[in-house]
Amino acid sequence: MEAGRDAHRQADDVLKKVIAELTERNKELNCLYAISRIIEQQNHSTKETLQQVVDILPSAWQYPEHTCARITFENQVFTTSPFAETSLRQACSLLVNGQPAGVVEIFCRELEIEDNVLPFVKEEADLLKAVAERLGKMIERRRTEAALQKSEQRFRHLVENSITGISIVQNNQIVYQNKAQENFLGPLPRKYVLGDFENIHPDDVETIRQASQDIQKGRVPKLDLDFRLFPVNGDRNRGALKRVFCRVMLIDYQGKESIIVYMIDMTKTMELEQLLFRQDKMASLGRICLLYTYPSPRDLIQDLVFRLLLENWGGGGGGGGGGGG
Repeated sequence: MEAGRDAHRQADDVLKKVIAELTERNKELNCLYAISRIIEQQNHSTKETLQQVVDILPSAWQYPEHTCARITFENQVFTTSPFAETSLRQACSLLVNGQPAGVVEIFCRELEIEDNVLPFVKEEADLLKAVAERLGKMIERRRTEAALQKSEQRFRHLVENSITGISIVQNNQIVYQNKAQENFLGPLPRKYVLGDFENIHPDDVETIRQASQDIQKGRVPKLDLDFRLFPVNGDRNRGALKRVFCRVMLIDYQGKESIIVYMIDMTKTMELEQLLFRQDKMASLGRICLLYTYPSPRDLIQDLVFRLLLENWGGGGGGGGGGGG
């Protein structure tokens, strides 16, 4: 009978120990789950997140009522309330991009511990390490996202204020265009310019059609095109025709294969070039006509030398003569 009772007590003790250990592990899992939910809250700042995490840490330790926590991150300190720094301490470095950026600490306070009972157990050290790793990854991710957002804002500012028309095409649909492109081709929705054959000059349609197929099928990663385009308002007068330089490239935009189109209206530039060319031709023609008005080249050279002398020294000679009189 006595042996049976001893065996029963031993079994009962083992069962209680197993239940206690399972209870502790369940507390640790609940802590990790709660921290994961806190980290996923994108509307909270890093400061708010770290304070929420430090507040729930003691609940996962075996003596929560005697446990307090502290997270130090780049000269910022977050603690539970109440908090007391004691000699009974667990700590794990907080690494960001592989570099020490702080520390996560657990302290045990005002606890009378029996000789055979440890204030901390190995599983708690493992939990502390897991928490520090998750916090480090969260900070890395948030910094990367912030840097990416800032870069996108700078890029968007440059694009929006560019004098070059820029648009992005996905599946033959324009998903973005800047103000310069809107001023040139009209507001969205509208046709993709390399597919808008109605407004392209008839002599350029076949070239643009082939180029459009090449870029869409990925045969070439980039194309530079020069063509004529009628305005979208329907004006078909010759004076309304625009000369356009267009660069088309394959890119990845928001995770999808896309086409970016840069457009510059070269009409005024080309008109100015033609005007300068005509002026140069007229000047050359004038020099030829001048040559034929003289009896001989010698007479022409003498006249040109005489004109040059008058221009350079005529004023000085006149001043000298006035002084002599």
